[in-house]
Amino acid sequence: MAQLKTRNGFSWSLIAWGKPEGPRRPLCSYCFAKIDDGDGPLMLFKQDGSAAQFCDECVERYFGG
Repeated sequence: MAQLKTRNGFSWSLIAWGKPEGPRRPLCSYCFAKIDDGDGPLMLFKQDGSAAQFCDECVERYFGG
């Protein structure tokens, strides 16, 4: 499996993971900025189905865009 590299002080412990069977939330899981319906955010999933999504700004800042 590929390793996702982060930068600029990203902390995995600050992610607000959604519930495995829960609906997709309209907020970034890291900074809690609103994510519009038309946006295609970066989404990560744990093996149990928990999901996290990141707004464009967090993707640029922490994942290198």
